[in-house]
Amino acid sequence: MKLVWSIGVAFTVFTAAAHATPVRDAASMGGVYTNVQYIEEAGDLLGVEVDFRPGPSPTIIFKDCEGDCPAGKAWPVKINGRHISFTTYDESIDYRSGKRNQTAVTYAGRFRADGSLELTVPGNAEIHYVLHRVKHHRPH
Repeated sequence: MKLVWSIGVAFTVFTAAAHATPVRDAASMGGVYTNVQYIEEAGDLLGVEVDFRPGPSPTIIFKDCEGDCPAGKAWPVKINGRHISFTTYDESIDYRSGKRNQTAVTYAGRFRADGSLELTVPGNAEIHYVLHRVKHHRPH
């Protein structure tokens, strides 16, 4: 009886380990991650989506969807183990002066054990996204 129980426990542990998706490092986690939702009452898309492309010159395409989901722009990414960081720049024009203003936002990301991507903006507790990987992505 004791031997059967031990074999069952060993099989269960082995099976759980075989089905887990360990996160080795960010360089192995390329793909599309999203939390974008369709708000039916308003007919709007709301959320964040990224297309992380590791490689010799890693980039990330960042989309901030509010109403619609723009094409996004590719930004260089720094990779450090399971962590990534990147900076986006938003440009606006002051219509009174004609002066161009550029706002930089630096994101810190961490690939979690469940395969999702957690994005934050250091120093801004209001920005905290958990994005889930999309296996078969259809653009918005």
